[in-house]
Amino acid sequence: MKNKFLKVNICIIYFFLIILIISTLNLYSLEIKARVIKEGAVLRLNPERESTVIKNLPLGAILEIEEIVGEWLKGKLPPDERGFVISGYVHKSFVTFEIEPAPAKPRKRIEQKEERRPAFGLGISGGYASPTESIYDGGAMFGGRISYSITKNIGIELKGLAYQSPVDGEPEGLSAGKITFVPIQLSVLVRFPIEKRIVPYVGFGAGYYLNSFEIDSEIVDDWEDLGFDIEEKVEHKLGYHFGLGIDYFFSSNLAINADFSYCLVESKGSWSITDQASGAQVSEDFGDLNFNTIMVGIGLTYFF
Repeated sequence: MKNKFLKVNICIIYFFLIILIISTLNLYSLEIKARVIKEGAVLRLNPERESTVIKNLPLGAILEIEEIVGEWLKGKLPPDERGFVISGYVHKSFVTFEIEPAPAKPRKRIEQKEERRPAFGLGISGGYASPTESIYDGGAMFGGRISYSITKNIGIELKGLAYQSPVDGEPEGLSAGKITFVPIQLSVLVRFPIEKRIVPYVGFGAGYYLNSFEIDSEIVDDWEDLGFDIEEKVEHKLGYHFGLGIDYFFSSNLAINADFSYCLVESKGSWSITDQASGAQVSEDFGDLNFNTIMVGIGLTYFF
């Protein structure tokens, strides 16, 4: 009697341990399986010896255990060739337990649609341009831009600007007057996005500077009073630039921009004086003109 009581207690402990193991292993994504080790094993409809037999189980058959009911294990066989899954109850005396890692469930692929900004942009810009030479004064700057994003970090930009600079005049250079610059600049932009809205960048490139000079009207009048026409010209020239800036996107299509750039431009000039009576003319070229300029701008760009 004592031995029987001991066996019952052992069985109770055994099944509680199995339940505990199943619960614990389920947390760690493991499966409990049972292998048939005795002949005569069958799957029954209910956990009773008199219950209807669903299927005879051959030696070595594997069942995936779903539930433990007393001395019975509810399990299911792998799908057959038609895809049907048979499940039922088998007595614990016919099987031994096996523990296997549960097959990883395929994760539902979450397609995060990357918000890609439109590549093509049109914008306007304004600001202030200040030549570095002391004889030239700074002035307001305005223009437009066309940009194209090749990748998230690389883009190109075509910018057209216009600004004027008063000239104080010097003996071996331009007379007093006003010079107009119209640079057409092509830049490569290297962007460093901080987050969705803020995109700093550095840029560099080249541009063609359309330059024109107008002599102060008082000087022109003085020469005309003496019977001469005076004219001074400035050549168009290729220049280079580099700088940095930042875009702030109000939305995926609209951004405000602020930038700083330094432009390297050198040109040549010439003057001519024509006698109004005889048409005789005297002309001469003069030395290099340094039009290096600092530009500070702000703009608004719409992306398509």
